[in-house]
Amino acid sequence: MNFIRALILFLSFNMLVSCGPSVYHNIRITPALGSGIWQEGREVSQKTVNRVKVTVAFEKIDETEMVYDVTITNRGKTNILFDPAKVFCDFYFTLPEADTGTQTAGDALVTGKPDAVINAADPEQIIKAYETLKANEESSYESDQTANDVGCCIGTAGSLAADSDEERREYEEMQEDAERDSKRRESLHMERMQKMNEQTAYYEKEALRKTTVLPGQTVRGKVHIPVSLKAKLIVLNIPLNDLKFDFIYGQVIEKPVQKQNTGIE
Repeated sequence: MNFIRALILFLSFNMLVSCGPSVYHNIRITPALGSGIWQEGREVSQKTVNRVKVTVAFEKIDETEMVYDVTITNRGKTNILFDPAKVFCDFYFTLPEADTGTQTAGDALVTGKPDAVINAADPEQIIKAYETLKANEESSYESDQTANDVGCCIGTAGSLAADSDEERREYEEMQEDAERDSKRRESLHMERMQKMNEQTAYYEKEALRKTTVLPGQTVRGKVHIPVSLKAKLIVLNIPLNDLKFDFIYGQVIEKPVQKQNTGIE
């Protein structure tokens, strides 16, 4: 329950982060040492172990997470279990010594203990957290609207029973304020619900969720990893049954730039 509560707070922050000024980075994440190959206009990494092939392509990065497009093809004879809760990234904050003056040492690329180990986001937990957020939003909206309805009723009744024009106007203003707040809250409620519904649908349809890959079957979806701006090397680890697949990426971050409000609509 503590994890779900923390995830709900994180998702709530995520929905608000785009509302204010922020710092963004020009970040490049590519397969290390030119290990990627080009397919359909993008650079991918591939590994095959015991007739199970995993293809990974870095897709995008934002303020909070990296997204990888993962394809698993089972050409073997046994079922393969994919569980996003077991996927993790090793982050290395410094590069190893170079073999030459120009190239990172290949044999020692990711030797030693990583500086940080971060688990991938679990789509099932995220979907559950969004469902909780939506329920909380619905409850809050109904409570706010009930209070606004009471304000409207008081304003209407007071204006009818007022003894003077001044008193009547005060009640009319109370009614107008309540109606205005009701419309504003309704608009905000619809906007929030739309965003949460879109995010829920995304994780339901696009994320690579826990599944069994049958012999001859291919599955594909997105894997989400929390961002580490300190990392220079990233090792994406994807366990499948007793098979281990790891993909090494380099991360280059240029100087952060503060977003500016130019006043241009």
